[in-house]
Amino acid sequence: MRVAEMLPAARKVVCKLLAVKPGEEVVVIADSDTDTAMVYAIVGTLKDVGAEYSLAFIPNRAGIRNHDLTKFVDQGLEAADVVIGITTASPAGAYAKRIAQLKNAGRLRSMSMVLRDYEDWTGGAASADYDGIRDRGNRLGEIWARGKELRLTSPAGTEFHARIEGEKLEPNLGFATQAGEAAAFPDGEQSQMPTEGTAQGVIVIDGPLFRFGIPQRPLVFHVEEGRVRSIDGTGNVAERIRRLLATHRNADNVAEIGVGLNDGAEFNGRFEEEKKALGTVHVALGDNISYGGTVACTLHMDMVLYNPTLRIDSRVVLEGGKLTI
Repeated sequence: MRVAEMLPAARKVVCKLLAVKPGEEVVVIADSDTDTAMVYAIVGTLKDVGAEYSLAFIPNRAGIRNHDLTKFVDQGLEAADVVIGITTASPAGAYAKRIAQLKNAGRLRSMSMVLRDYEDWTGGAASADYDGIRDRGNRLGEIWARGKELRLTSPAGTEFHARIEGEKLEPNLGFATQAGEAAAFPDGEQSQMPTEGTAQGVIVIDGPLFRFGIPQRPLVFHVEEGRVRSIDGTGNVAERIRRLLATHRNADNVAEIGVGLNDGAEFNGRFEEEKKALGTVHVALGDNISYGGTVACTLHMDMVLYNPTLRIDSRVVLEGGKLTI
């Protein structure tokens, strides 16, 4: 029954957002925490459209290796046109180094469904109008792609800036129909890697962090030369973040700035849902390889800010959580 419930989402991913064609080679990557009902809904849809597909279950990648695929899957991706990552224990199905290399080389397109569950795939952001999301994202992207610097502020106290000139914009608008493109499901954001070493200022996180939920009190990240130098805050979430930064090499790197564009996303405390919500901004720490950077890390941690204002050079594109374009 649950497979039938998930079929509409699977068809949306395979037929609309990826536009899989007959004969294309598709690799689906899952782990033992993945809801197999969604896996089989995807595989059944791939069969219906006439795709060649392979299903790979990899080990749960907790801790230090959570971006690693197996060597067998790494090599198998060489023959793939499309990869659908649906790992739940870790983001390996989306953030693996080999996926980023093949995507950046224009040899592969990818769909990230990692770290999600039934609720994420069937409601809220998943049910939004993706044509509308793409339209908003393209309008924002036209301005952002010409920018040299971004400045981010928020009522909670964020005062942050970074250089962006020459960095590739990553339009995660749900669609990945051509080689070299990447998307997620649910999706809806424009994002970019700040130029390495240029991020400066204070970032105050009052929304959900990675997989830890919303902190009891906002956490304050002090950033210098692209790295988090200290964190102000108390409580379990603050201590867990400090421990991750201390034990994972390059986890202090400011890897991404993203703007949510999905008007169907719910504010439910789930970072994967809220970071896509229209008008939020998220900052990610850790790995930036998939954004064309050089900083490798076993983590990529998204953290959500509420009611932000974002300037691209002198242009205000987001004010108090409202798009101005």
